[in-house]
Amino acid sequence: KILVRRIIKGDDKNLDKARTMIVDFAAFQRGESEDDLKLEAGDRITLTRLPETPVATQLKMVRVVGEVAHEANLPYSAGMTVNDALDRVGGLKETADREKVRLIRASDGKDFVLDANRVGMNDPVHNLPLTPGDLLIVGVRDQSLRYAVLGEVLDPRTFIWNPKEKVSLLQALEQVGGVTKRGDKRKGVLRKGYLLNPTASRDVVFDLDAIVKGKQQNWDIDAGDAVFILPKQHRPSLLQQIAPLMLRFLPFGL
Repeated sequence: KILVRRIIKGDDKNLDKARTMIVDFAAFQRGESEDDLKLEAGDRITLTRLPETPVATQLKMVRVVGEVAHEANLPYSAGMTVNDALDRVGGLKETADREKVRLIRASDGKDFVLDANRVGMNDPVHNLPLTPGDLLIVGVRDQSLRYAVLGEVLDPRTFIWNPKEKVSLLQALEQVGGVTKRGDKRKGVLRKGYLLNPTASRDVVFDLDAIVKGKQQNWDIDAGDAVFILPKQHRPSLLQQIAPLMLRFLPFGL
């Protein structure tokens, strides 16, 4: 709305009078009004100020995404740390790369790489305080960094391979509870790189008893290796061995 204040001159009998007229210029621009006031000398135009629209208070948030139990936007609170945020989203998945949790600062774009294990131990170098708008990204662990123990063992499964912790063939078998009664300790196979590329893997045959006695190498397990314990092969009985020969000499029809 535009206010136009106009002074109307009086005559000898009447004094000057002030008149204020309101013009809806926005309606005129839209073609909804023909109210286009003709101005006169001395008119004073005043533009009214629109009332300020209250700015909605933005909730301060921290975003957590990736290999966590539940991705979420978390309301920020003073003193909030990386560990607090990870706890509130249910922790990390088994597939998470615990040694490479990224923290991206909203304020300056700085990128930090944190170790979730040290975060959980409240290491101040890794369990950093958060600020509003920060982003935590938990990546996927490299699935090639695994090894497996399979076949005739008590608990066949795969394990995370850690380059900082060497695992020998005997230690790997201890991790699965050892060999079953059906397993042949003399005919194990270590397939090097089997989980990475089965067609290009290299087989190493081993005898557990010989390894325990120090007569054979206790191989180190590398990423992608798979240990197989084969079942025992029972030798046929004497009757089973001679039965085919006996049948050759029996007359037909008997």
